[in-house]
Amino acid sequence: MRAVPTTPSLVVLTLAIGPHGLSSGPAAPSVRRGVDVVLRITSSLPGELTLLVGGYDVRGELDGADGQSQVSFTADRAGAFPLTVEETGSRVAILHVR
Repeated sequence: MRAVPTTPSLVVLTLAIGPHGLSSGPAAPSVRRGVDVVLRITSSLPGELTLLVGGYDVRGELDGADGQSQVSFTADRAGAFPLTVEETGSRVAILHVR
């Protein structure tokens, strides 16, 4: 999967997390500074997981019942920001804001 721009100021990213990290979705998505970003996250792992967006204080909570979450934020800082599973410390992607 790749970034899907739905408007010039909105980017929707779909990420799937599996036993070995990112199982589907972009490993290094890139967005323009100032756009709104929506992360749609799914997990095939049992139990609860938290996806952290480094540098943005954004958390996506996935519960064991449906394994899905969606978080939104404005990409207002340029740089490279890791997307990390809090429970394992595993980095699943790096969001590039240019």
